Amino acid sequence: MVKENKHVTHPRDVIKECREGESWLFQKINGGLDVLCNTVLPHEAHTIIAFILPLIVATYVILSPSADSTKLLVTLLALFAQSWIQWWALPALQRSQVQADMKRDAKADADHHALTHIANQVDKLVEKVK
Repeated sequence: MVKENKHVTHPRDVIKECREGESWLFQKINGGLDVLCNTVLPHEAHTIIAFILPLIVATYVILSPSADSTKLLVTLLALFAQSWIQWWALPALQRSQVQADMKRDAKADADHHALTHIANQVDKLVEKVK
């Protein structure tokens, strides 16, 4: 375990400071989206449903005696599939990318603070040596 230093900022502290400035509602919305993006999207169940549902509908369409219900079901499936990709999956993927960028930015800020502190201390030591 690395001993903490008061002059070195940890990236999680930078992210925490950024999130503390958000409103309560925005924090709750972000928390909910974090859970959905981290638990629902990457699971196998999502992939299985995306492949099995069209197979079930295709089987129903082939074996269906009623043309009207088949048309309705295929239309609803097409709308659902398009909406799922456009309204949920792409924004969720974009959100996870933004979160990764935020973490990288926080790490860069923490590294900058640490390096600045080190450079300042070296400058003080050089002045003392002269």
